[in-house]
Amino acid sequence: MAIITISRQEASAGELLAERLARLLDYRLVDKELLTRVAAAAHVPLEQVEAFEKRSGSLVERVLLAIARGLPEMDEYYHGFADTKPETIDSRDHYVHYGHKEGAAEFALFKQADCRRYFESAIRELAERGNVIIVGRGAQVLLADFPHALHLRIVAGEAYRAAAVARARGIDPKAALRIIRDLDQHRADYVKANYRRGIDDPLLYDLVLRMDRLNLDELVEFLRRWAVSESLKHRSASETQAIPE
Repeated sequence: MAIITISRQEASAGELLAERLARLLDYRLVDKELLTRVAAAAHVPLEQVEAFEKRSGSLVERVLLAIARGLPEMDEYYHGFADTKPETIDSRDHYVHYGHKEGAAEFALFKQADCRRYFESAIRELAERGNVIIVGRGAQVLLADFPHALHLRIVAGEAYRAAAVARARGIDPKAALRIIRDLDQHRADYVKANYRRGIDDPLLYDLVLRMDRLNLDELVEFLRRWAVSESLKHRSASETQAIPE
């Protein structure tokens, strides 16, 4: 019942590591699945939710509205407000709700925490099932004290990463460097905005792995052995607890 969280720099091979390891262990790989759950709850296309998430380092307003439409536990105020909203956030001040004008200050009462707890609930549920690899979205903070969890930070030098992006997209290395820096900042902003932690804080991780200096095959095998060992420990502990006194 091991859990692995992966926080990665852009183009550091973190996604490849997660995919290889998930296949080898037959673990559930959770990356886009969290967005899929949001889309299902909000009754909107996955592509729309993906676009929402890319707009900010925090959980942005349109994600909040989409989720508010789909979560039964949200109170009537939020449901009603969400249903009155236009597709473009810029025109939000022109909408009337419950007989008075809703401005940015009042809308801010619908905090990102309302949306975040939906994501956190989904992450915890998946972690409790075990045998899962969770990529990104602050899981290294949320599951910091979760038993049988290994938290990985996947990094690589900028030149290595920019070259990989340049090859994949057929663009100039300088343009690729700007892309990876922007995406790295986006992920750092997400963790800072939602958890007030620095994404590069070494205390968030059990291992920081520099992929331009390590062999991927050897690393995957090392992590496989850890996961098998943790699963055996969990099984042994569960069987011991089940023995009647």
